[in-house]
Amino acid sequence: MNILIICLLSFATVTYAQDSTAADTTTRINETGQGSLVVVLTGMPNNDGLVMVALSNSQEDYEQDGKPYIGLSAPVTNNRAQVMFESLAYGIYAIKVFHDEDEDEELDTNILGIPSEAYGFSNNAAGTFGPAAWEDAKFTFAAESDTLFIGVD
Repeated sequence: MNILIICLLSFATVTYAQDSTAADTTTRINETGQGSLVVVLTGMPNNDGLVMVALSNSQEDYEQDGKPYIGLSAPVTNNRAQVMFESLAYGIYAIKVFHDEDEDEELDTNILGIPSEAYGFSNNAAGTFGPAAWEDAKFTFAAESDTLFIGVD
């Protein structure tokens, strides 16, 4: 009987601890419904040119080749770059990025259509014969501030 009571008390303590952690997480979400997202890009083969970052807020936007929902660029230093999306509304997003070494604002490809400049996607998703799928690259942004790391190959 004593063992049963001890087990029940232990379970109640664990459950309470989990509930208080969940409450702490929700307090980090601010009431404005927006925050700042820092994207750190690593793995560029050199420090030439810029890194071009396209943030998409829908599958349709992500799959088109036109103007992204938000586009930013940043210089490369020590084979790294960083951009910040400020006052970004909470939601579901995906990111495409490429290292624009020659600063022509286009992802250069070889004669077979294979990219000759490094590129990457949120969640470090990989594509097969094209960009990574929206389902693989999408992520939820819902914090006052967050940092996302993307490897560019």
